[in-house]
Amino acid sequence: MANFSKLTVIIVALAMVAAWTVWASEQVDQGEAIQITGTVLKGGHLQDDKGQKYMLVQDAETLQLMSHVGAKVEIKGTLIERQEGDPSIKIESYEVVNP
Repeated sequence: MANFSKLTVIIVALAMVAAWTVWASEQVDQGEAIQITGTVLKGGHLQDDKGQKYMLVQDAETLQLMSHVGAKVEIKGTLIERQEGDPSIKIESYEVVNP
């Protein structure tokens, strides 16, 4: 019986992850195009010159960008407004402006 309960919990958890993935991909599609210059921060964030912080959607492009923590970069991507927390950016491309 305990194995059945564990299996149920695993199935529910996987269903929740799948639902979140679909929701997150829909959010990216609904954003607006943006071009922004800012400093790459630890933890997958970018801060512009006015002090606004942005979360960076975690993908292969962001992983490459994270090797430039502390550098000023110009990012082209999609802005995703969130009701809570920092807005997010799905990166399409970036260029290091000042290493």
